[in-house]
Amino acid sequence: MITCLLTFGARLQSFSHKEQDAESRSTRLMHAAETTNSCILPTDQGLQLWRFLETPSYRKLSQAQSFMEGVALELLEENISNGSVGSSLISAYLKNPELDRSDVVGTAADLLLAGIDTTSYASAFLLYHVARNPEVQQRLYEEAKRVLPNPKESLSADVLRTDITYTRAVLKESLRLNPIAVGVGRILNQDAVFSGYFVPKGTTVVTQNMVACRLAQHFEEPLMFKPDRWLQHRSALNPYLVLPFGHGMRACIARRLAEQNMHILLLRMVRHFELIWSGSDAQLDVKTLLINKPDAPVLIELKPRTD
Repeated sequence: MITCLLTFGARLQSFSHKEQDAESRSTRLMHAAETTNSCILPTDQGLQLWRFLETPSYRKLSQAQSFMEGVALELLEENISNGSVGSSLISAYLKNPELDRSDVVGTAADLLLAGIDTTSYASAFLLYHVARNPEVQQRLYEEAKRVLPNPKESLSADVLRTDITYTRAVLKESLRLNPIAVGVGRILNQDAVFSGYFVPKGTTVVTQNMVACRLAQHFEEPLMFKPDRWLQHRSALNPYLVLPFGHGMRACIARRLAEQNMHILLLRMVRHFELIWSGSDAQLDVKTLLINKPDAPVLIELKPRTD
């Protein structure tokens, strides 16, 4: 996983035959992340009986978090023993005299959790929308051919920064319709009034990304996948409506990395294959855990291109 490479300077070789085994570290790490995301809301809301006795959801959450913390510790020790300190993100934390080992391990575990399911689910929705919209895919293919005349060549940073306008618009539109985060949560530091309702200081308020982004009052034909809206009318759109990575000081630290990964994935996939939707005619919906995931298999046929 790229998250491990940047965080620890180590490759997990997740696609190797060994790591695809059900008991491998990579597979168990992915299961632990999904279990964590599945159990956080049930333990955070309601009566919170887990404070008094160990409920099934709390037990699953605790076991999943313990495993992820153990992996983070293993990777940290491997990082140090292999002399990788200085070439990875975690090295900056190790050099900070204000942080002890438990702080660093906790941060590393958080990075693992944040980087496993988020980009994969967002990429699944992205490919789904492209496969369901052939005219969008054709324009993407034309852009991919322009920036990758040779399908095997590398994409430069300059190309990704300036030459993939339509690709960026497609990702933006996918994140509008299917944001990976439920919303942006904040604890009010002062009393507030929202739509006539008094909300006292100290209340946890969570925006609803997927609701706000599908309202006709904000977007013309809100349920349609229309990347052009980000090219033709972007200045007329409220920039605070689409916040898939959060906002402000607590925005996602890996936003640029995630966006770049999805841009590259999309360009290379479309350059090499025609994406044909093979799933149900019904619109793919979401299943909300801590994050949003597809509620059904994302079935896409890859037809190799010949030019």
